[in-house]
Amino acid sequence: MAYGISALPFQRGLRIAVLLSAGLLAACQTTPPEPKPAPSAELLQQSYDKLFPVALAENIGKRCRSIRFNRSLAEQDLLSTVIAFQKLGYSESQAGRLLAKSVPEIDMQNALFDWIKKRNVIVSQPATFCAAGRAEIMQKTQIGRYLLQV
Repeated sequence: MAYGISALPFQRGLRIAVLLSAGLLAACQTTPPEPKPAPSAELLQQSYDKLFPVALAENIGKRCRSIRFNRSLAEQDLLSTVIAFQKLGYSESQAGRLLAKSVPEIDMQNALFDWIKKRNVIVSQPATFCAAGRAEIMQKTQIGRYLLQV
């Protein structure tokens, strides 16, 4: 199934949003990092499971004027993820890089395409993001949790 070139900017934006949503990209460090314990596969998966809905909600909020992304709730919910990495000795930027490497890009792309297909989103048409966002809110999904109708 081909999604066309129009999905690519959204996919790139989603990957960036996944990292930025948790506030995991800070300024680059100038000193080499000290050896740290590797985060468990479970922590990495839980982090991704939290970040993906937040990233989608943020993208919906950017593309639909009648829906707002609830950033304060997202930051509150993601705080435990940031703290879990900090307890292992990772800075926010290190944790962001680790998360980016831990999820194969094809898996993220497939999850995105599955959501686009499920919600009948046409990336070039903001109204379809609005319809998808309203559906997420009405169905009280993880994505809808971070959306507010204006």
